[in-house]
Amino acid sequence: MLSESCTLSLLAGPTDARFLEPVAEHLVKQHPRPFEAKILIVDDLPSTDGTPAAERSGWVQFEKICAALERGGLFTLRTFLSQVSSDLAIINKHFDRRPPYLRDFRRVPLCGWIAGLESSTCRFHVHFDSDIFVHQQAGFDWISEGIGILQRQNDVLCVAPHPGPPRRDGVLLDQEAGYSADAYGNYVFTSFSSRRFLVDRERFKQLLPLPVSSASRRLWLKAFLTGQSPLHNWEALVSRRMMEACLRRVHLKTASAWALHAPEHGPAFVDLLPVLIPSIEHGWYPPEQAGRYDLDLGAWKSHSPQWSK
Repeated sequence: MLSESCTLSLLAGPTDARFLEPVAEHLVKQHPRPFEAKILIVDDLPSTDGTPAAERSGWVQFEKICAALERGGLFTLRTFLSQVSSDLAIINKHFDRRPPYLRDFRRVPLCGWIAGLESSTCRFHVHFDSDIFVHQQAGFDWISEGIGILQRQNDVLCVAPHPGPPRRDGVLLDQEAGYSADAYGNYVFTSFSSRRFLVDRERFKQLLPLPVSSASRRLWLKAFLTGQSPLHNWEALVSRRMMEACLRRVHLKTASAWALHAPEHGPAFVDLLPVLIPSIEHGWYPPEQAGRYDLDLGAWKSHSPQWSK
């Protein structure tokens, strides 16, 4: 039996400053297991127009929040993307050639998730983006369940909680990628998802180096005129190598642990956090949210959390 030692990482940037602290506290609270390290990955890269991190909008507030989260013990380590992205040993390890841009065509850092993987010293590593929420029933540990899957199933690269609160019929709504069921009844996908995952780092190394490529010929041509990155995102690069290696992504089919992603980060979302976070932690959600991984902001705004009545 391999060790269940695990590290945790959270990726955040200046645009996340308005909600970083409550989301970070929520995620750590929902995962009370002892981690070997809890890593806060800080996007301190220049913006796509070349503006230095220190001059980016919201940077001062964001930097203060990150420092406070580490000082308060919520995280044990801060890792800066400027350092990881300039480390040639890491770049040569992860890519088949040095990427000519620090960000992909969506303006997302290419090394955002690599930073956590490289900062970890454990075989197993769990990652969250800063707009992810997790419900975990008391006494249940989805990470331990996931490590068990990774230990007994050699064709699984990563594991994640149920995508959204479950429906009674078990159907996953709004899933662009097709899925199937494995022998244990869990959901199986052939592509990678970077927003939340538990990964076997040793198995992940088998995929390296990743192929640096443009997302499309149109973006490649546009890059000559605008200077904007045409590069495929890291998630797509991993998915390509994952499929070549015949590895799979597994989501637990259980009501005991489910995750939600917030695609909208505007004022309405931030205003809802004082209700949203305790509702998720108590396992309450509006009926319209069942089976859906992306947060239905309208549904949450139109319902009162029944757990609080």
